[in-house]
Amino acid sequence: MSYESSDGPVAVIVAIVILVGAIVSVGIKCSGVDGESARPEAETFGKSICGKDFISSQCADVDTDHDGYVSCTVVCAKEGGREIHAVECAAKVTFNGGCRMQRAYPASRR
Repeated sequence: MSYESSDGPVAVIVAIVILVGAIVSVGIKCSGVDGESARPEAETFGKSICGKDFISSQCADVDTDHDGYVSCTVVCAKEGGREIHAVECAAKVTFNGGCRMQRAYPASRR
């Protein structure tokens, strides 16, 4: 009696598809997609906290602490200079949205 299975080739194809998907997702994660999606959020947030005094915003490319937010800075004009705000804005592939003021972490957590 022969128990040949035709599942072998299907399982190999599924494994290849999963492997390629994992490689592509890691490549996307490292290519600055987080920062690209956070930049418009940072600009909107900056305009909401600075109003007409909003100058610019910049964001990191990668969510280094994997909390779903990217570190950004918002620059506002202030009498005699500039005011810089440290904020965190939602990364691309998360359920988070918008921005928040950056949290202060105790030295033991760094």
